[in-house]
Amino acid sequence: MNKASDSTTKEKTKTSSNSVAENTKQDSKVSVSFKTVLLDFLRGIPVGVANIIPGVSGGTIAVMLGIYDKLIGSISNIRKKFLSSIVYLVPILLGAGVGILAFNYLLQDVLLKYYHMQTNMFFIGLVLGSLPMILRTSGIKKASPGSVIPFIVATAAMVLISVFFKGGTDAGQAGFELTAVSGIMLVISGIVAAVSMLLPGISGSMMLMVLGYYYIVTGALKSFDLVILLLFGIGVLIGLLGGAKIIDICLQKFRIPTYSAIIGLVIGSLYQLFAESGFAFDINGLFAVIALVLGAAIALVSGSRWLADKVSKSQKSAEHTTE
Repeated sequence: MNKASDSTTKEKTKTSSNSVAENTKQDSKVSVSFKTVLLDFLRGIPVGVANIIPGVSGGTIAVMLGIYDKLIGSISNIRKKFLSSIVYLVPILLGAGVGILAFNYLLQDVLLKYYHMQTNMFFIGLVLGSLPMILRTSGIKKASPGSVIPFIVATAAMVLISVFFKGGTDAGQAGFELTAVSGIMLVISGIVAAVSMLLPGISGSMMLMVLGYYYIVTGALKSFDLVILLLFGIGVLIGLLGGAKIIDICLQKFRIPTYSAIIGLVIGSLYQLFAESGFAFDINGLFAVIALVLGAAIALVSGSRWLADKVSKSQKSAEHTTE
């Protein structure tokens, strides 16, 4: 009996070792073209830009660009497939960083300040235009309790959050003092923002406003306050690694309900964007409608099958040439 048990244990250990060795071997063969890296870098920029705009979800932009599933999978499996995950994530993260730093001033002090209505309506157009691509990616073919219930719950949750949580005035900027408690709150805010960023439809910036730390963090970006940014960054890292694993499991085991909830979050986020836009039926409203149509057109084209096929063929051709 003991010999049989030992034999079974050895077989399991051997199988596990072979599996790890195979994963390591495959991971070490990662090769990627410069064109693919550049495309991933460029895709990261709008994701970064979205993450500094309250009401706009970086996760939604990632879904719209067709990189959401792979992004979540790469973060959650970074220990198992370290090299391939790093090769994929670094260009996107660098692009996101460039988007955040380069557009922080432009969006906060120019577009949202002087063209608030048009900017928000443009983002509403982006979200609306991304819905066909999200539906196509989800694999949802027909309505069922497993898709309708998560959709309704997620949509209602987003609207309720928008209605009842109005936090985030710029009063938090003045007189902020970094203490042990505020430092811990910065880390917690980073965790909440990161998990929110991973969920399409939920804006990490909006959650920071709810917590009252949005203007503190964006102010630190402008002044390059490294201590505040470091504490916040630690929280973001914890949130990304932990949150991505949970979302990846949901996508793998409960794809239809998860994507139904994601679509609900995306649609529910439109309420916040429209409420913040201050839309009015005047000349500014006319330009806002034009901005909405433009945003929807950009999203529809960027999420179309035609463009996806073109990019896929281009990537395969580049990889074949590299080989």
